[in-house]
Amino acid sequence: RCYLLPSKDKVYDAICIHDAWCESKGVCNKRYHCDNAKEHKSTKMLAWMVDKGKRFTTISPRVSRQNGTCERRFRIHARGMRAALRCGNQTSGMPACFWWDGFRASVMTSAVIPQKGDPDQCPWKLFTGETPNATVFRVPFCLVYPKLIDRKTKAEDQSIPCIHMGRSLDQSGYRCLDPATWTEYVTPHCRFVESDRPGITVDPSTGRPQCVPRNPAGSRGSTALEPARWEPDLRVQIDPDSTDPFVDEDD
Repeated sequence: RCYLLPSKDKVYDAICIHDAWCESKGVCNKRYHCDNAKEHKSTKMLAWMVDKGKRFTTISPRVSRQNGTCERRFRIHARGMRAALRCGNQTSGMPACFWWDGFRASVMTSAVIPQKGDPDQCPWKLFTGETPNATVFRVPFCLVYPKLIDRKTKAEDQSIPCIHMGRSLDQSGYRCLDPATWTEYVTPHCRFVESDRPGITVDPSTGRPQCVPRNPAGSRGSTALEPARWEPDLRVQIDPDSTDPFVDEDD
């Protein structure tokens, strides 16, 4: 997992959250290794390591190659993030402010990619012992039609075109962004158009951001004058009670 911190002094909180999540997966971290940043070696952090019985080590001063494994993974995910932001129908793609969503998508999908020479293993399975359900992953920033629950009247559309922002970490559903209102919907009931990555553009008449799909009515081949109707995607069944974006509870 990866964590976006508002400031460096939140490293301690992130370590505690990550360690608790690992324990929920049956994984006991016996050692933490990092660089020599003062946030990593704070009195509070070292006391927590001792209390939890963790071994804490750091790299030698100014020898960054001793942290090479982490740095290489960071470069790989950064390349994936840039590719996700730049691809799309529009030449501009997604704004750079969504870099974290692209980075997190790269981290999560890489965890379920089979290993070279051993297709039955992947990083997620090696770490947790669980077989991941890779079918829950969708193309980052593709067009998605979420089912709208809180409609004011029965005459309103059941869905609107949104941008897929990835799986939610603490809810069993997909994050769907409506750029026009800057509203994010989280729901497992979505219909994806993975071949369409509209990006975010500005409406010249109003100056507001918008999501313009190639086929505004969805993926059924209907015209732009027809309202978007939500229909369940029967190819993937998501357990509504599961909060794990990787594992199918039925397995």
